Amino acid sequence: MTKYINIDIEKLIEMHDAGETITHMAKVLNVSRTTITRREKALGIFPQEGYQKSPISCGEKFIPPLDIDESWALGIIVSDGCLFNSQQKDGTLSKIDVSSKDETLIDNIINIIPSLHKYLNKSKEQYPFYQARCSNKVLATRLQHFGIIPRKSFTIQMKNMDQVKINHFIRGIWDGDGSLSITSRGNNRLITSFVTASPYMRKFVYNNIKTVIGNQFTNCIDGKNYYRIAINRQKLVKQFLDWMYEESSESNRLDRKYNKYYKFYNKE
Repeated sequence: MTKYINIDIEKLIEMHDAGETITHMAKVLNVSRTTITRREKALGIFPQEGYQKSPISCGEKFIPPLDIDESWALGIIVSDGCLFNSQQKDGTLSKIDVSSKDETLIDNIINIIPSLHKYLNKSKEQYPFYQARCSNKVLATRLQHFGIIPRKSFTIQMKNMDQVKINHFIRGIWDGDGSLSITSRGNNRLITSFVTASPYMRKFVYNNIKTVIGNQFTNCIDGKNYYRIAINRQKLVKQFLDWMYEESSESNRLDRKYNKYYKFYNKE
């Protein structure tokens, strides 16, 4: 039986992304060239020497700085996704799962991360939902760079946010855990809100909103098991939504919410 050799996976990925040769990586990690080649193939990436990289297998997504699509997708993963171990021998995380009842959201994130695959989950017959799933150690490692961790609801701490387009990231978590509604009482009003179970995300989102519209809004509810931030003042709602949707496109937004925003402010 071949002995399993434990090596520093994060270091291997870092050197691979930097274009280091197999010989150099083997020397740094104190293993053979064969071990490096086998481990790269197991990770879904090809050796640097003599092979052409595959953009899907190499997991060339989420290498900082993130573009608009990736920033939005990161927000979706924070709100509707999870990262977990798939019983890997080296203990590394590899499974990524994003769940939503909105098929358009799942289709968009799969277009951004092609290694994800779509499933229709009917475990609850009355409430079917869609899932985008994959097993990719490289992608999982890069997500951890931004603070994505298992069982993140109460423990998440975002990192390296200076490498992310923050308005598109906020829109991602808003598309996952936020709402946009039009009131029917008297004159129509557009109201937007965000709900989270994480005290950290409550503070993170609140502070980022303040940089856009100031601290004029105070509609924040700290419940027993949830936190809610709402923007009601119409001038501030438009200011915030304009900021979120700036430079967005169909590939990186939830059209159901965007169309409501667009039609409200572009009435004929």
